[in-house]
Parts: sequence; C-alpha cells; structure tokens
Amino acid sequence: MASRILYGICNTARDESVKEVVLQNQNDTSLKEVKYDGKVITQAQDESYTINVDNRLTNIEISAIPTHANAQIKVVGDSEYVSTLSDKNVDIDGINSFEIEVLAEDGETTKQYTININRTFSTKVTKVEVNNEEINPSGTPFKSSSDLYKDL
Repeated sequence: MASRILYGICNTARDESVKEVVLQNQNDTSLKEVKYDGKVITQAQDESYTINVDNRLTNIEISAIPTHANAQIKVVGDSEYVSTLSDKNVDIDGINSFEIEVLAEDGETTKQYTININRTFSTKVTKVEVNNEEINPSGTPFKSSSDLYKDL
C-alpha cells in the first residue's frame, strides 16, 4: 500500500529516480528468510538452499518469508499463494529437491528457489546383542577377550 502511495506522489512530481525505486519494490521476489527445523538455512550463491535430513524422513516442515511485505509465496505444486509459509508440511518421499515460488507485489513477477535435500545416514549404534545378550555399545562390551568365545 505504501509503495502505491509513493508511486502516486513521485508520478505527480515527475521524479524518475524515486519512481524507479518504488517500481523495484513492487517486483521484489527475494526471500527474507527460509527455515527448516527452526534453524535459518543459508542461501547459496545460485539462490538455492540445501537442508540435511535423516534418510528415513518422508515429510519435513519448512518456513519461508518474502522480503517484500506485499509479496506472496507458495511451494510449487500448491494452487494458492500465501503471505508466509509457516511450518508448511512438504512430502519429500522419493525426491531430492522441491521449489518455492515468490510472487511479487506487481502480481506478475515470479522467482523460484530450489530447496535441495541432502539425505544423511545415521550410523549410531543403539543396540548390540551377542549370544542373545544385550551389550551397551557405549561402554566396554566384554570383560576380557576370552568372553568373546564363551559358550560357542
């Protein structure tokens, strides 16, 4: 709303430099912030983002805010734009990336940002059994090397 008022004022005054700044704001498709798991994701130089997720995840929640207050945003594939994505549930089963699209205030200018999914594998051992006996993997599992061959 403020940019429209400024546009009217500078159009009347014929001040082209102010008019140009106002028009730039109306077609601003930049993102102010993207979050995954409550943490801000840093944007890469190619305007993509990368998140690291556990390989077993099939859904994630993503949040994103456009820089310009009157711009709108959506996950590509959704039918409607919203003012902000707030913990939007995204199905990532079988995919390695998805796109977020920003629609500028002018209602015409759009830009897509890719969210790359880097799947990580958990190698943490949570349970070890030997001869049907559970052994604590974080402690010393055997009293002596002879225990390895007990009851064979």
